[in-house]
Amino acid sequence: SRELRELDHRLISRAPYHVVDKFRVHLADTDKIVRLILSVTGRLVTINQDLDNLAWSSLEERMAMEQKKDKLLEQLEETKQLWGNIERRTGVVTNHVDHYVGEGEGGALATRLRAKVRLMVEKRELEEKIDTGEKQLGAMKVIETFEVIV
Repeated sequence: SRELRELDHRLISRAPYHVVDKFRVHLADTDKIVRLILSVTGRLVTINQDLDNLAWSSLEERMAMEQKKDKLLEQLEETKQLWGNIERRTGVVTNHVDHYVGEGEGGALATRLRAKVRLMVEKRELEEKIDTGEKQLGAMKVIETFEVIV
């Protein structure tokens, strides 16, 4: 993020406002799309687990879960299209950065964006692991309490 801010400052001093604005909007949109993809995939994993673990009590509930799953799959396809648009726009933005800041800076921008996306995914995975661990710890406390009573 620090490197992206530094690039933003260099771009401000050398490029027209509309180019700086494209750069900033691109960074924000990339962030939003990654968060959206992570959210949709996370909900899709949860619903698949619920369906596989028979976490439903009636046929109607299962049907409702299947409908949610179908809706999430549609949303995932839409987010893939949005991601494709972001990837195409990355080329335009990196060309602007190369032109106004210097050759090679556009490639560095693309590398930084990939690293940022990777870090966002890793952060989400760690949050999910922490959540799972907290649930398991809670279950263990319940089991310990039960063993004390027995």
